[in-house]
Amino acid sequence: AVLVNVPRLYWSHATVVFISQKLAEEGVLKITDFLIRDAETRLDVHPIIYKGEEAKEIFDVKPISAELVSEEVMDLLHAQKSTSKTLHVQMFEFLERLANEGISPVMPVITTKENKGQKTLKLSGLALFKKDKLVGYLDEEDTKFYCFAIDEVDGGLLVVDVETEGKQGKITLEILNSGTRFKAKYKENKVTIEMKISVRASMNDVQIPGFPAEEKDFDIIMQMASQQLKNDIENVIKKVQVMNTDVFGFGSLVKRQLPKVWKEIGKDWDSI
Repeated sequence: AVLVNVPRLYWSHATVVFISQKLAEEGVLKITDFLIRDAETRLDVHPIIYKGEEAKEIFDVKPISAELVSEEVMDLLHAQKSTSKTLHVQMFEFLERLANEGISPVMPVITTKENKGQKTLKLSGLALFKKDKLVGYLDEEDTKFYCFAIDEVDGGLLVVDVETEGKQGKITLEILNSGTRFKAKYKENKVTIEMKISVRASMNDVQIPGFPAEEKDFDIIMQMASQQLKNDIENVIKKVQVMNTDVFGFGSLVKRQLPKVWKEIGKDWDSI
């Protein structure tokens, strides 16, 4: 007889789960089912979509700022979350969205890139799901405006194109804090979602000579920044509508604020 000592996988220390794009397109229920049922796995792990051929390619990358790939990815997650270029998603949050009506799940996205002849890791926006299947992506810039729409902005920059009285150029605003309030309305057989977004920001960089010079110039900057932000958020909503998935949770908002309306239209929410 030959005795073979096979070390067991130890799950309770795991911090991230990498899922390949191909597998996510087929559906992630097999993975989430294992993570829910196994006694050793934890639901606070961070699921991340690998935008590439096979998720194992991530481990061909030598970490730069940490000893382990998972540690470096967690550092990237925390850094990108503070600039609102991705979203901090844990497995229990993904599953909660998956189980609820009127809201679809999202996951952060990671890719590899060449940097001075060396492969490095790069977080790159969000993966959007319909039920348990991957249906599309938002890049880093679109992710920032998605975060505004779901009240998850932790910081970052807004670059505003300003044009007034013959002067034009870019002004960069640093986001200090942001808050979004939501209200669902139903009138004439039509559902509307009202979002009121309040942002406090400071001027970080000005590329217009001699501007701002007067008190009224700051009002101009605020008006242009508000309109630009409104347009950018609306554009992201339109992009997501094409994918036919409600990652904003507008349906769950209707269900919560207008329960009688939801009973009538909930089953048709995807088409609405």
